[in-house]
Amino acid sequence: MTPRNIALRTRLALALQMQGQSAQLRAAWIEYTEIMEDPRTNFAPGVWLMAARTAGALGKYAEAVKVLEQFATFLPGDDSFWDLLGECRERAAGRGSYEESPKKTGRGWEHVGSDWERVD
Repeated sequence: MTPRNIALRTRLALALQMQGQSAQLRAAWIEYTEIMEDPRTNFAPGVWLMAARTAGALGKYAEAVKVLEQFATFLPGDDSFWDLLGECRERAAGRGSYEESPKKTGRGWEHVGSDWERVD
């Protein structure tokens, strides 16, 4: 049973991710996806970064790019973030599964001015 508490779900996803096996990574990706789509969730770049890393570990590079691009302006000076985004873009392009994302990303968060707003 999945806990309703976002903090517990995040810890569960991280524990699954750290095991590093494909079944656990898939379970972690499902948890992260549900956490990011939950309207009760506040924007948390760390959670989204872990979700993107999990997607990349699963070979879902286009998904990782979508997640990362939603908060790219939030981490302008973080080299590891840009390295991850660049790597995922390259790998997604190599698979023919990457296209530039539009400004509006649909569900999730969007940077508006100096704040982040949920877009549903």
